[in-house]
Amino acid sequence: MREAAANDPWLARESGDCNARLHHRSAVTSQAERGATVRTGISHAITWRSENGEDQCEAAIKKVVREDRAIIEDDSPTRLRYAWSSQECEVRAGPEYIIRKYTFFENGTFLLLRYHYAEESCSIATHTVVGRGSIQLGLPSTLIPGATETKFHLDVVHIVPLNRQIANKFGHRLNVTCSLQPKWRPYVAQPVYERLHRQFESPSWYGPRYNSLQSYPSSKKEKAIDCLETLGIEFDELSILRVQKKEFDQKYVAPGSILKSRVELALANVPPNVQSRWIHRATSLQSTVLIRMDTTSECPICGSIFRGTEYNPPLLHEVAPLPALLGGSWISSQCESVKGGLWSRRRVKIYSGDKLWTGRWDYHLDPRCMIFSYSITAAGSYVQRAGRYKRDKDSTRLFQLSWNPSMDKPKDRSRRSMDGAYRHLFRNARPSMVESFASMLRGNKKREEIAAGAQTSSGTPSGTTELDLHVAESVLVPGDMSIVDRCAGKEAGKPLTLWPSNCVPLAIEAPSTLRLRAKVGVSWSGQYILRLSPRDDDIWDMPLRQCGSTDSRNPRLRIYLRKSLGLKYGLASSAISIDRTKWRKALVNERYQAVIQSTILSASLSEKT
Repeated sequence: MREAAANDPWLARESGDCNARLHHRSAVTSQAERGATVRTGISHAITWRSENGEDQCEAAIKKVVREDRAIIEDDSPTRLRYAWSSQECEVRAGPEYIIRKYTFFENGTFLLLRYHYAEESCSIATHTVVGRGSIQLGLPSTLIPGATETKFHLDVVHIVPLNRQIANKFGHRLNVTCSLQPKWRPYVAQPVYERLHRQFESPSWYGPRYNSLQSYPSSKKEKAIDCLETLGIEFDELSILRVQKKEFDQKYVAPGSILKSRVELALANVPPNVQSRWIHRATSLQSTVLIRMDTTSECPICGSIFRGTEYNPPLLHEVAPLPALLGGSWISSQCESVKGGLWSRRRVKIYSGDKLWTGRWDYHLDPRCMIFSYSITAAGSYVQRAGRYKRDKDSTRLFQLSWNPSMDKPKDRSRRSMDGAYRHLFRNARPSMVESFASMLRGNKKREEIAAGAQTSSGTPSGTTELDLHVAESVLVPGDMSIVDRCAGKEAGKPLTLWPSNCVPLAIEAPSTLRLRAKVGVSWSGQYILRLSPRDDDIWDMPLRQCGSTDSRNPRLRIYLRKSLGLKYGLASSAISIDRTKWRKALVNERYQAVIQSTILSASLSEKT
């Protein structure tokens, strides 16, 4: 275990191996007090651990690390020559809801089927997009470690409308925006893109190894057809790909299961929203991978996808939205590809009773998350809202209402001064951050009066919700010497509470707000998963899975953040000081401490906590 922990900061931090040293292009940790704490987090690096589910989370994290290390990259010339399918209903910019079934043949040609649906369960099919062309593998990608660049071209793209309304919609749209069209009919394939072939040249997809039963005759037009941009159809995801084989530890596989390994195809990330569709440049792989169809024994929907055709798409069961109960400890289920050619693992803990959260993002330089680059740890409060609605139009009015001076009680001078200073500091901030931080500074009396039990189901939003994560503190831990130099650090592994802007590709600064969407779901295996994404994007990040519960409240975290905010913004009274040694000892001796690495507290708020 010591040898394993030395190569992986995630495992080292969770296993308590304080002798693990991370140097240039290797993970970085520093020795912690009594071997119980590893310095990787906020202020004096106290990882706010979940009291009830910590054992389960540590076991789950070790399992993820083992599985990532067992990944085998397939770089053989024949690695694409299979049929691949989605594992779930996927979301694209729009939003559009699709299921993919991609087949690559021995002669370098491909048949791509994208089934489109009317809603997020993929239970009501609308049309099928059929693409045919050829692809050639190239050199290793310079943008994404572990991926391969390709050269591909399309020969023809058809759309098969699956009802009369969709057929009329496409026909009218193309007549107005692209070219005159014959009458569109349901279940009749209509070309929307066709490359003009030279005389005596036949499309590559007529080759002997192509599935001729699913081929279409050429339209034999003298002019090429190209309506893809008008319809928002693109296949740039084929430009970069990675094929990998995941071996599963049989000790963790359900009894009687025949699952031993799975082969996955990850393609280049797609535009996250409509606005970026034609200017997007992929620097990461998609969060949803395709599974090779001969390794899908544990995929409950893959059989239906395998049997689907362009005229008979797979239909999934409609799924009722689950209550958005975010409380708990959530971790990455694997090493994830993120923007900037990096790979990461995430861990988020949410305390629903206190409306507090902590998070850690570990960034690596390789697809197995073994070469540590840097880490970001953050904490703060959050606000969760149901549905999507605009809050920006009346932000000025909401802000003024939140800070109406006539509402302040003159009987509490310390509270008034605290609110006034906070209002001045965040006069340009979003109302939700002001309200959330202000309630934390005031002690959040209203919430503290509520019983410790969880919210009633009638008051819990369901489905996709808006989530504002307000960052009160953040710390950067550089692990690569190049990061140390760019971020004006002194040595690898020494936390930074301040760093130059843009010294790392992905950073979380304080104070700030992460404006997200959140959705709770259930995976194939019955595990709860949490999907997050930026508010303006339609595509979800790779889901986090719940590894254990947390107490709904974390009093020490709340006290710390309140005191830290008071000190940071000059709201603390000099009349009362706190013993640094006692405060630090209290944190370290706490059974599930989370650790903070900036200045140790030197003063307390004059307000009675």
